Amino acid sequence: MNKQARELSKVSEAKVTELTSPMSQVLSADVADKLFFISFAQSFCDKTSDAMTIQRLVADSHSPARWRINGAARNSRDFARVFSCPTSSPMNPKTKCQLW
Repeated sequence: MNKQARELSKVSEAKVTELTSPMSQVLSADVADKLFFISFAQSFCDKTSDAMTIQRLVADSHSPARWRINGAARNSRDFARVFSCPTSSPMNPKTKCQLW
């Protein structure tokens, strides 16, 4: 998941740089970075009952969406920088896990 987020971030950054529309001229790099992480999280957005979550834990090899997103975000130095997360906060632990 971390590699996927890093690759998507590179593509997003290249696309924002490439844009020539009036919007891209007023869109700061910080805003573009925040929008990247927000859209990444929204792609996994769902609402499930406790029973459905338990069923998915048993039947699905993937972590629940909340943990997939929070896990990728909290292990991303870019996320911590973009959202100014204090060191050792829940979304910016000192020890990070890099997968792949």
